[in-house]
Amino acid sequence: MPDSKALSIEIRTSAGWRSAVLALTLAAALGLIGWSTTVSHRGAPGLVWLGLPAWIAIAAAASLLWPRAGRLRWDGADWHLDLAAAGPARESPGTLAIALDGGHWMLLRFRAAQAGTGSRTRWLALSRRDLGSQWHALRCAVYSPRPDPAGRPARAPATPSE
Repeated sequence: MPDSKALSIEIRTSAGWRSAVLALTLAAALGLIGWSTTVSHRGAPGLVWLGLPAWIAIAAAASLLWPRAGRLRWDGADWHLDLAAAGPARESPGTLAIALDGGHWMLLRFRAAQAGTGSRTRWLALSRRDLGSQWHALRCAVYSPRPDPAGRPARAPATPSE
């Protein structure tokens, strides 16, 4: 595998991922509408309020549909993520782990090293179709051995269980 000392790519959430989230969100909303209608017709309209947490969860899932763009950078030692949606350009260093690898798409977990960067964990759904020629370089960098700050030999990529 080629040496992946430096990489900087523009990323955006995979179109396939956005479509899957949309389909699941719509299915959940339709199921909740059906449940609410059934409860209302059975003479217990007060129980409809029990569905409020589910509606909040559906609204939160719908917010994941919007394409999240940014820049992912590997400097040979640390990963850096700069999300355009997070306001002014603010790059945060952290670790990157592979959660799922489907060959032509990957679900990656980025954990920010600093506590003051908002949400510490970001999930990145990236695909070969969206990244084009940068896909191979990303895969090489993700799977390349990580240097150990203590000077010991390089170790394998971090797994989600770490």
